[in-house]
Amino acid sequence: MKRSKDRYIKIREEDSGERFDPGLYTGEVSIDDLQRNEAFDEHAPKEVPDVMYSQVWLQQKDDHGAGEKFQMIKNEVTIGSGSGNSIQIEDPLVSEKHSRIRRIDGGYYLYDLISDCGTLLNGRKLLRPKLLHDWDEITIGRTILIFRAIR
Repeated sequence: MKRSKDRYIKIREEDSGERFDPGLYTGEVSIDDLQRNEAFDEHAPKEVPDVMYSQVWLQQKDDHGAGEKFQMIKNEVTIGSGSGNSIQIEDPLVSEKHSRIRRIDGGYYLYDLISDCGTLLNGRKLLRPKLLHDWDEITIGRTILIFRAIR
């Protein structure tokens, strides 16, 4: 649920105890700060995992059927066109740091890292971190990844 600007200012003033004027803020914010803050927003509403998975992987979907399989062994996997990602995708529509999948409390959550073209989950634009379920379809650029899991 979105908060109005007035509601945000009121909450901010209550939390800090001083008057907050959004027009006075002149600090600069870098893309890295936005990606870090967006990706690890602890106040984002979380769905509670209903299933615990023993094995998890991403299956790339291509025109001829199943493509490459990416095992998810680590608690965090980054996806993008840059070489520093866990999964590197060669696609001109994929940002250098595009998406992240993070394991939290036994569930796997998909984050968009403020990418240029956005991340789609089951055909819908990802606006906040979402819990992934078996057979969920993640679209990054022109690349489709299927989230697969075994209980």
